[in-house]
Amino acid sequence: SGMYPPDLTIEQAASAMARIPAVHHPGEKFTYGHSTDLLGRLIEIWAGKPLDRVFDELIIKPLGMKDTAFQVSGRLNGRFASTYYQKDGELNIQDSYRTSDFNKGFKFLAGGSGLVSTIRDYAIFCTMLVNNGKHGRSQVIKAETLQQMFTDQLAGVAGGFQFGLGFAIDNLKVGAGSSSRMVKSYAWSGYASTTFQVIPELKLVNIIV
Repeated sequence: SGMYPPDLTIEQAASAMARIPAVHHPGEKFTYGHSTDLLGRLIEIWAGKPLDRVFDELIIKPLGMKDTAFQVSGRLNGRFASTYYQKDGELNIQDSYRTSDFNKGFKFLAGGSGLVSTIRDYAIFCTMLVNNGKHGRSQVIKAETLQQMFTDQLAGVAGGFQFGLGFAIDNLKVGAGSSSRMVKSYAWSGYASTTFQVIPELKLVNIIV
């Protein structure tokens, strides 16, 4: 179904993809691909440890995201949701929570995909984003780094499409009449038709599952 990652480590996948010619030169245009997944491999090299450990140490534990991991196991099994697809007006199971390979995990730990989480955990993460990278008294992401993540990296490259470091950027009209104004929205969607949106100017988070 295309839902599961390949039976490779991200190190093996990165080595394989390095042999594939680029579609175009960097900076010429935008093509959706595996760049963020490969960034996960670079993080492993820089940190000298597997990506799941880096995530645990730098993001998941500092934020208290106790239900977020690359694998669903133990106490989480009974809370894992099945995913569905629609055919002929009926819902059909795409991946059952009972038999999902997420229950045993994957070799492929990607920088841009593969984590499972809950609304609560992801709300904590998104709230950190609208709070300038802070969670409680901890600065999880430097404010300067977050500003780069919220900056359009495709100016002059992708027409009207704006993309930061991990976010599609949109100009959103809020309010009505004389009080209406434009604000920046940062969002992306997941494989299971999930989506999130953060609007730092309004300290607003939207999560849809």
